[in-house]
Amino acid sequence: MELRICFEVSTVDNGEPCTFGMQVSLGETSKVVDYEALAKAVDVDKLISVACLDTLGVTREDVKIIAPDVYDELYGEDGEGW
Repeated sequence: MELRICFEVSTVDNGEPCTFGMQVSLGETSKVVDYEALAKAVDVDKLISVACLDTLGVTREDVKIIAPDVYDELYGEDGEGW
């Protein structure tokens, strides 16, 4: 099973609301992972920096961790959106 953590980012771009999904794959695992514990361990500020979202003005308040099934429903399993 692919272990991934998913996010929804809501910010403003050129004065217009902008919401998009982002996911980070942590690779394959056969272990059962507690998603809530994993989500709590994420350093959102580092994620923003590593993903260069800070250049877009994204702050920790703009980032919401969502479940993979919610991500798939909102943005499609392939990450291409609807």
